[in-house]
Amino acid sequence: MDRCDRSLLEISYWPDATDDHILFKASGDELLDNICASIRNMRTAHRITNILIEFDTEAQARCESYVWAYHNMSVEDGGREDIVFGGRYLDRFERRRDEWRIAERRVVMDYFQRQPASQDLGVFGSLEINGGHFPSDPSYAMRQRSLHA
Repeated sequence: MDRCDRSLLEISYWPDATDDHILFKASGDELLDNICASIRNMRTAHRITNILIEFDTEAQARCESYVWAYHNMSVEDGGREDIVFGGRYLDRFERRRDEWRIAERRVVMDYFQRQPASQDLGVFGSLEINGGHFPSDPSYAMRQRSLHA
């Protein structure tokens, strides 16, 4: 999600997967387009913890994962604001041809904070933000070097 790397999202969701992401509900290509478009102009960081997986069958599992998501985004006055979202992903995974992917996701919001961006505060405010989206994020260059080493 944070890299806006559609190829990674495509191998995370089945093509017919559905997602109720609170602000949008979609499936297939529309789902991936919505995810990428909604965070393309943001800096985001998602943290997933406390994962509970229950297998219903050999080819289906339900999963609850806690998510903490930080979003730094532009606002109408030209400034930026920070949004922190806390909640859970309620997922149904399916195994098809020995591969597990998300078949259905529902996002549940447990808390939400919105405030002016803090990026200009303290010592970190003077540093350049060098994380980014696909393909310019430094992680892609690192992975290419290790593949060709």
